[in-house]
Amino acid sequence: MQIRRATEDDLEALLALNASIQQQHAEALPKIFRPVSRSHQTVETFRGFFNNPTRNILYNSMKETEYRALSKLERKVIEKLLELNFAGRDELKRQIPDLLAKRIDDNGSLRLTVQSCIRSKIKGGPVAEARYPDTNTDATNRAQVNLLLHVKEGKLWMLEIYKDDSTPVLKQPNPNKFRLFSRLNENKHDSSKE
Repeated sequence: MQIRRATEDDLEALLALNASIQQQHAEALPKIFRPVSRSHQTVETFRGFFNNPTRNILYNSMKETEYRALSKLERKVIEKLLELNFAGRDELKRQIPDLLAKRIDDNGSLRLTVQSCIRSKIKGGPVAEARYPDTNTDATNRAQVNLLLHVKEGKLWMLEIYKDDSTPVLKQPNPNKFRLFSRLNENKHDSSKE
């Protein structure tokens, strides 16, 4: 985790965070809070904070420098991605108990390292993918969050998370809502319809 003074480069992430928090307030207390809208005034307010030396906005980059054990949610996400049946999958599943991770971006992507000698015959590349809607996305846009589980030299290597429109991911992954697929067998599974 890295806490630093926010800059103009952080504007999109801060606006997305502001929108998410404001939306939660509006849903919880609609008589007090209005639904969020991205207005010129909000953008200019944040820009004014960056240029005012007496106002500080601290930005917590969620990147990590050290490997750690998987969180419960991270483990569930990886286990869900490995529900698809493809050659080499079973060895990847056996790597999970010895898997360490570190967050490498603000969307939650993880660099993975396997502590065991178990290897899959899969040499590299994405082995499983999932998609889910980002609930705070504008209804006309409906951008999806994408999760790709990568392997390198037979070991789980990275969980990549990004959104179709490149805006920050607002909703935490819910493995029960994933649409799963793998290019290794074209097997598709939609958990969101169960």
